[in-house]
Amino acid sequence: MANVNFKFIGCDMLTYVMRFTKHFIFFSTIVNIFFIGGFASAQFTITVTITGLKNAQGQICGRIYTNNIGFPIEKGQSKYELIYPLSAAGLKNNTFTLYFTNLTPGTYAVSVLHDENSNGVFDTTFFGMPAEGSGTSMNIRPRFSPPRFPDSIFTITNHSAIQIKLFY
Repeated sequence: MANVNFKFIGCDMLTYVMRFTKHFIFFSTIVNIFFIGGFASAQFTITVTITGLKNAQGQICGRIYTNNIGFPIEKGQSKYELIYPLSAAGLKNNTFTLYFTNLTPGTYAVSVLHDENSNGVFDTTFFGMPAEGSGTSMNIRPRFSPPRFPDSIFTITNHSAIQIKLFY
């Protein structure tokens, strides 16, 4: 059997393959970090200023949704939920601010509830009308039904601020 010599540009074939693999992994990592990871990992904050609070009792529940499932009041269906106890010291001119952080660019809708008795439930009257303050992004207030997701959506591509007025 003939002895085959794998000399390639001054090195043997195994060394060439190892160098190629090392360079390939390095450059593919750079491409992933700058081109793929850079766009997919953009994280933004939505600042929600809630106005129209009638008192400092109970807690504020804020939820952000990416689709209509559960919007505007169902627990567990939102992408992100914030609950803060209220106090007179925390209110400034009957306003309160929530911060939804680490959000990717996209379409969202926000709902806010002033849970005055801190029971974690959106209380309604005998006729199904809200017994506590509530509001949604775009400040939609339909007369005889809950606000609809398509009417409350907004798109974020960077840090955003919205204002939601509570209706009692």
